[in-house]
Amino acid sequence: MEKFYRIKVTIGRISFELESHDKAWLEKKEKDLGSLLSNPEEVKRLASESASGIQRVEPAATEASITINEFHRKYLSGTNLPRLSVAMFLIHFLERYRKLDGITTNDVKDAFKEIGYPKFNTFNFTDILNQGKKKGWLNKIDNRWKLTITGIDYVLNEISQE
Repeated sequence: MEKFYRIKVTIGRISFELESHDKAWLEKKEKDLGSLLSNPEEVKRLASESASGIQRVEPAATEASITINEFHRKYLSGTNLPRLSVAMFLIHFLERYRKLDGITTNDVKDAFKEIGYPKFNTFNFTDILNQGKKKGWLNKIDNRWKLTITGIDYVLNEISQE
């Protein structure tokens, strides 16, 4: 598995994380963000609001999950899977790697947008996801989609065939 590097900065009640497989890029972004926080009075004010003050975690390799584009490249690129199957893979990614509990239709649309799927704006995502429900791959509870055991099994079988 590819190594990822992560930096977490906390200043008072403000916290942000940067993560990348490219350590040099991560360090450059840290310097860029440091210039945004160059106002010492503001930093002191924020730090005084919290007992933790300013914390910096050194860049270190993590066993972090892959990005959505890496997931797409690894499992979907070069295949002719129907839209429903692509949606199933993306829902699996959102549940497993992004740890989303219940996926909205807009989450699926945003995932298609993130991977740069051609003409995704013309898709009827509600219809696509309802097809998954008819096949028993998805459940919809409180307008949130969740993979069923059968849906998870479908995705994992497709992944193992790669």
